[in-house]
Amino acid sequence: MSFNQKKTSVTFAVVLNLILAFLENSNPAHATLSLQDPPILTQDHSIPDETWSLHFQLTTVTQLHPSFRSPYEGKNSLHGYYENRTSLTSTLFLGRTLWKNAEIYFNPELAAGSGVSETRGIAGYSNGEIYRVDSANPKPNLSRLYLKQVFGLGVEREKIEADKNQLATQVAAKRLTLIARKFSLNDFFDRNSYSHDPRTQFVTAPTT
Repeated sequence: MSFNQKKTSVTFAVVLNLILAFLENSNPAHATLSLQDPPILTQDHSIPDETWSLHFQLTTVTQLHPSFRSPYEGKNSLHGYYENRTSLTSTLFLGRTLWKNAEIYFNPELAAGSGVSETRGIAGYSNGEIYRVDSANPKPNLSRLYLKQVFGLGVEREKIEADKNQLATQVAAKRLTLIARKFSLNDFFDRNSYSHDPRTQFVTAPTT
């Protein structure tokens, strides 16, 4: 056998091996994901989504101070006489799934009582829980009522834990969320871990 014949045989064997490797990878049983086939993380149906959410809170704050000399007292001063004041707030956090990725939340609230000196007199509100209330008598109001719609922007899923005003579900990790109607910007954009909520953190507004 000549040198050219050996070279041709080697070349043919290499080509044959490449063809066999291509055919093997073309078999769906042995196929691997390519750049055109990104991994798709489907929803875990073993974790059911919540359709209803119900939470409740009741907070009471009692404040007092002894009498003290106050020769320069005005209407916005801390009163010099003895004071003992109690406030109470109660909120219902109700949530409901309407359709796919759409939720509605309803928060009626009841507030009563007052802070010392109507929460004035110390360069800030002495009771951050009650300073918005204009009467010591029990007064119902609508704290929040809003609709939330989520639009997924990818296939990767993220688990959302159950909480007040938050239904347990799975949503797209990359998403666009639209919220409409009555709510406060602090509900979503102020997540200070020390002074965000006077019910569970610092009760006096000056600390914020």
